[in-house]
Amino acid sequence: MNRSILENKFFLGWAFVHLAVFIFFLTTLLCGTRFKINAGLFDILPESSSSKEAKDAENVLSSKTGRAFVILVKDKEFSVAKENAEKLYTLLTDEKNKDSFDNINLYVDDNVLDEISSFYFKHRYHLLGDEELELLSDDEGVEQFVEEARAELFMGPVSSVNVEEDPFVLSELEVQNVLSKIVSAANSMHILGGVITARYYDNDYVMIRGYLKPESVAITNKKSGVKKIKECISELKKDIKENSGETEILVSGIPFHSYESSSSAQREISIIAVISIVLIGLLCFYIFKNVVPVVYSVGAICLSSLCALCTVLAVFKEIHILTFVFGTTLIGTCLDYSIHYFIRWRANKNLADGEEIRKHLLKGLTLSLVSTLISYILLLFTPFKLLKQISVFCASGILSSYLTVIGFYPLLKMPSEKKEIKLAGIFENFSRKIKKRSSLFLKLVLIICLVFTYDIRKNKLKIDNSLKTMYSMEGELLLNENEVNAVLDSGVTGAYFIVRGRTGEEVLEKEERLCKKMDEIFNLKNDRVSGYNCVTKFIPSKEKQKKSYEALEKIMPYAKEQYELIGLEAESKKKAEYLLENYRAAKDDYVELDDVPGFVQDAVSNLWLGKQGDYFYSCVMPLHIYDDKALAKIAEEDEDFYFISKRNEIETELNKLTKTILVLLCAAFAVMAVVLKFFYKIKDVFRIMAIPLVTAASCIGFTTWFGVPLGFFSITGIVLVFGLSVDYIIYSVENSSGENSLAVAVSFVTSLLSFGLLAFSSFMPVFTFGMTVAIGLLTAVLGTFFLKSE
Repeated sequence: MNRSILENKFFLGWAFVHLAVFIFFLTTLLCGTRFKINAGLFDILPESSSSKEAKDAENVLSSKTGRAFVILVKDKEFSVAKENAEKLYTLLTDEKNKDSFDNINLYVDDNVLDEISSFYFKHRYHLLGDEELELLSDDEGVEQFVEEARAELFMGPVSSVNVEEDPFVLSELEVQNVLSKIVSAANSMHILGGVITARYYDNDYVMIRGYLKPESVAITNKKSGVKKIKECISELKKDIKENSGETEILVSGIPFHSYESSSSAQREISIIAVISIVLIGLLCFYIFKNVVPVVYSVGAICLSSLCALCTVLAVFKEIHILTFVFGTTLIGTCLDYSIHYFIRWRANKNLADGEEIRKHLLKGLTLSLVSTLISYILLLFTPFKLLKQISVFCASGILSSYLTVIGFYPLLKMPSEKKEIKLAGIFENFSRKIKKRSSLFLKLVLIICLVFTYDIRKNKLKIDNSLKTMYSMEGELLLNENEVNAVLDSGVTGAYFIVRGRTGEEVLEKEERLCKKMDEIFNLKNDRVSGYNCVTKFIPSKEKQKKSYEALEKIMPYAKEQYELIGLEAESKKKAEYLLENYRAAKDDYVELDDVPGFVQDAVSNLWLGKQGDYFYSCVMPLHIYDDKALAKIAEEDEDFYFISKRNEIETELNKLTKTILVLLCAAFAVMAVVLKFFYKIKDVFRIMAIPLVTAASCIGFTTWFGVPLGFFSITGIVLVFGLSVDYIIYSVENSSGENSLAVAVSFVTSLLSFGLLAFSSFMPVFTFGMTVAIGLLTAVLGTFFLKSE
């Protein structure tokens, strides 16, 4: 070395960037930031285009539904199903497990019913349902209401304790209404033996409901709720088997899907990473016949990966599990730089030391870095958090690898004797022969383009991001979901309304207006199957409570006669006067949201979204209503109604995003061409840019050829192939030696091992991404060998 390490600007640059990243990460950590691994299945999808506050409300709803789960214990005998449900409930609420759950509910015990009865007795004048209000709207209906109350006195399950104060059994009527509404979220369910149960095809099902704690959703957490549930179910199944029982346990809910997909992703990360590193290590050792390049190359990959992880965590405070999956592609991409360096280090006798190797490679490596960074930086302009994470992860990892090659590797001791790499000579001869057939390649490309153009015109190239292709249930979980949905028959369609108001009371009033509109359009009043779930089913607005109170004044003249019927003839007049006095005293005794019993609050907890920013929000969920156009039209009538069909919205956003990335890709193509013009002749610029153009065409062509619509993840793959394909041709334009041909070929193989292995993923977006990149890489390397510079 002619200069000391401390005077080496490349080494100082390498050290400074890595220290800066690690200091930034440690500073963020020491400031109290809690980093997390996000395993949420639906967090890989783009955000909606609603207003910020509405997005916040949606996020609250998503958080709640994303933590909710249902377990059904199934058996031919109700008593056996209940017994096993109680055993499972005991296991789940055990001291070692209960910290994973916000709440778990099995029982609807007498205390709960007493609490509900007391509440509705206290507020009996303000909580009449729609049917009762309509009945009391005319004189004939008033008489019918009174007659039904009298029938209930003698035939219904009335508590004698409150009959004197509630002779029209209003509280009993309202209790039955609310209990029917609570179980109407699952139309077939009813309360029996203190639990919620259903009878379906000669089997009894007992329900356990609950919510995971937010920190228990992640599968990596020691308190992982789904892991605890699975452990408890396994223990119960073992007990059932020992007793020769036939009880089955069914599970349902987003947490189980997130767990399965995330567990699968973790397994795939481990397998892909291990296979990639092992195969690449063996390949490098075979080529170099020296352990030094292998050790330092693997070390550079580890350093790059650590740098990428720290950068993402410091910037985003979390990392999604799929960022790791896509991030495994760093193994091949980062290794490209090391391969180019160590092939010269091992075999090029004209390069005496590390500085000469760096000088020899610097232009090509730097332009390669620029083209790759342009590809990843493109992803930062998308409104998609997952893509931004992938962009930062890969860009920072590749920058780290580049700096290691130009800043650290030149400090390594050169081998005592340079040895020719036999494969270099083979590839030089191969390259020389194949270059003579460049005209054949161009004809081949022209024929393929014509075939693909015909096929594209025939099948109409279209952008389609159907969620069905991204995730599909399978195996036991699919069977569980199908059976649970059949038993519950809840009718949830995935579409819902977000209702906004300046105050909580305004939200309730607007909710009632929305529901009334749905009643009119879909004729829901007498339809027990269709309908909706909303807060005002349980807690009406003060305006409606006022109507309830005023409507009941019409039955007060019948109070004396009512008391006579229950055997209080002597006191009937006095009792009637006292009842009227109590009625008038309760005029302003309105019910607030915080007043309702816990059991009812649980029923509305998913629906009341609270205050976000300057507004309050709630959710109205249509049930068994599949006319999204009609529902969306209702939302157009009021700016405070947001209709959200999550699936349609996400697919639309992904389609927009795909088109945006295509535009950005064209822009990147133009920018890269301009950059290259400063370094190469116009002929070489055309040669270089022809490769990514042909590569993109082949990716789109093959996608269309196999009938797969052009989607977001395939376009993302094309963006990344753009940078990698430019790398290959730049290296070849810079140097057409056998060593360079070998380096390009090995870079292709290592990248194919990293990206191509993703094509074996069971998760469709990852498979699509991996397959697209593999096709693109193959096209790029073939094009490079055919079109390389003289």
